[in-house]
Amino acid sequence: MTTMIERLNDWSRTQAGSTPPRNALTWHRPLLLLIVLMAATVLVSLAGMVVDDRTLLGAPLWAKPFKFSVSILLYALALTWMLSLLTRARRVGWWLGTVITVAFVVEMAVIVGQAARGTMSHFNASTSADGALYALMGNAIAVLWIATLLVAILLLRTAIPDPATRWAIRLGIVIALLGMSVGFLMVTAAPEQIAGMDMSTRTPVGAHSVGTADGGPGLPRCSSSPAAAPARRRPLHRHARAAGPAAVRRRFGDPRRGPAQ
Repeated sequence: MTTMIERLNDWSRTQAGSTPPRNALTWHRPLLLLIVLMAATVLVSLAGMVVDDRTLLGAPLWAKPFKFSVSILLYALALTWMLSLLTRARRVGWWLGTVITVAFVVEMAVIVGQAARGTMSHFNASTSADGALYALMGNAIAVLWIATLLVAILLLRTAIPDPATRWAIRLGIVIALLGMSVGFLMVTAAPEQIAGMDMSTRTPVGAHSVGTADGGPGLPRCSSSPAAAPARRRPLHRHARAAGPAAVRRRFGDPRRGPAQ
């Protein structure tokens, strides 16, 4: 983790332009704390998968906290680096990063808490308490998406000297926003769920897969259904903003070392 942050810090120095370079340890503190928290959650989730043999919808109970914590860790690492590149409206960027941090903490608190209870965190309206937690998490995710959109606007208005890095960041954050938007399809109630509501019975609202029920045969290690349009990809699209700059550098070369051979 330290090596990765040092490399991002070194890279940000080449993109600073007229702005004095900032040490990685002075980057957005709440996001840095979120990275540490998610690293700890990764370890807890791994331990849970080893010692807790319970399953939920055909997947290990602690698989979802593990996948989300890895995803959020990478997201926060990339975002705190990108915020360090802002040349104006830095205070606005700081507050947006803080809002995103709080939204992620709320989301993960629900996910980990529900996993510890042995029940679903997403699409769970089986009790009033479960429905309230699901609504809380949904509102946090909506706030997260809006804050990410505003960060994207700031980054689009930021002058980054290297064209490869500039376009990698722009395309990466747009792809991340589009990928996160898939979540809005996942919360749409299926016809059988609507029928259950009509009969005043509590059923899940939405599903991980669009067009099929959860819990059937799935792809190895991710449990996504190959028989329908799987939408269990929102967390993975967060990686786009982290993978984008690396992919473009492989194609066009590192500006510190010249074009790729």
